[in-house]
Amino acid sequence: MEGYRLITHVLDTCALLDLAAGRWTDRKARRELKHAEQPVVLSVTVWEIARKLRVGKLELPCRQEGVGAFVEAVCERHRIFLCPLEAEICNAAELLPPLHEDPFDRMILALAGQNAVPVFTTDRRFEAYPVRVIRQR
Repeated sequence: MEGYRLITHVLDTCALLDLAAGRWTDRKARRELKHAEQPVVLSVTVWEIARKLRVGKLELPCRQEGVGAFVEAVCERHRIFLCPLEAEICNAAELLPPLHEDPFDRMILALAGQNAVPVFTTDRRFEAYPVRVIRQR
């Protein structure tokens, strides 16, 4: 990926929101993130958070138009890079077995799979795919 060294870890949307809210209770997961060289959040996470906020499934300390700035601030605070969504990842997401129907999560899984890196998540459906899952709580 242009502008990126090696992606070492991927956070799903819930992991990022848990991090922002201080809900990472697993000590090993916190330590692994702290020492991760290049953890990333896929840019579609901004869209997923914006959708959840708009339909009332999420409360944030910002308004709808501030979601992008909110995600960027959380990423900056925790040394997480916002990774652009590339066509290759979109196609890889569609080629995954249909064990998880959420398109956002499928793109996150595809990114992790393409880079052979672990994913921070609490979503047990990720365990059905050939990626290492790190549960943050």
